[in-house]
Amino acid sequence: MGTKGYLVNRSYRLAIAELEYRHAALSLEVESLGKRLDNAWEEDELRDTALRLGYSVPGDSVYFLKTSEALNRPIDGTPVPSVPDMQKEIPGGFKGLRSSLLLVFSFGLSGVLSCALGITNRRKRKGSLGNERNHPAE
Repeated sequence: MGTKGYLVNRSYRLAIAELEYRHAALSLEVESLGKRLDNAWEEDELRDTALRLGYSVPGDSVYFLKTSEALNRPIDGTPVPSVPDMQKEIPGGFKGLRSSLLLVFSFGLSGVLSCALGITNRRKRKGSLGNERNHPAE
């Protein structure tokens, strides 16, 4: 045990292994960033960066993709009605239940299930006690 025991040395070994792993990962990241810096002014790298920023090269075909927000908007620019607005337009549409009604319903259901579970457990216990009375252990 002590300061030079197995558990202490094991925790040190684990900590050293973790630090060595972090050091190796950071070394790879530094090497990768160094290569990017060396190639930063090459034409291919500049084109890749420009494409990521949204610029295009003359002669390239540019395609525009709609985002999910733009897909929900009609072409004429009118906003799409939300679900509550759509429910108002539908006569007799389901508007949901009140929270207090859901609370009462859930308590009632849990009470009924608890009583049913208690009754079945009581019957099982009474049945096992009755068997012991009728058939005593020899």
